[in-house]
Amino acid sequence: WDVSHDVQLRDELISTNQALEQRNGELYEGQLALEQAHADLQEQQAELHRLSLVAKHASDSIILTDADRQIVWVNDGFTRITGYSPAEAIGSTPEELFAGPKTDPVAMQNIATHLARSERYHTEVLNYKKSGEEIWISTHLVPILNDDGQVELVVGIGRDVTGSKTRQRELAEAKIAAELADRAKS
Repeated sequence: WDVSHDVQLRDELISTNQALEQRNGELYEGQLALEQAHADLQEQQAELHRLSLVAKHASDSIILTDADRQIVWVNDGFTRITGYSPAEAIGSTPEELFAGPKTDPVAMQNIATHLARSERYHTEVLNYKKSGEEIWISTHLVPILNDDGQVELVVGIGRDVTGSKTRQRELAEAKIAAELADRAKS
């Protein structure tokens, strides 16, 4: 019986066992990392789901356009406000859908200028619904940049302010009429 052979086998078993223990530790760490990544992914998915519900069901119009200003997504508020279905809007530009005879070209140029500079912009602009009806929209435009600093998407949030614009115009007209009546009395 060769004791040195038994010692050699024992040393190999110890070495193999240590390697297995180390590998088991690495696998356990990997399992923990995978479990954390899974938990993080579930949380991100839950957050995305909540955000998508907010965007989809917001009462304001929400439009996503790509870098070329082509509409890629709209919410239900968009359809309620404008009369255009998602299928009718996607692939068009907001200008193609909403610009009309009384739309201010300066306002449209200001929008284009700010977006070209990747700047947020807010304005009120006279647009037209699918039916041809005039509608004043208070719009907030937010460019979303990619890692290279280029516009990837533009988020447009629009609110129908036609009622308040009408009231402003009526008040201004009433003020002018009152001033004219006051002058006529003098």
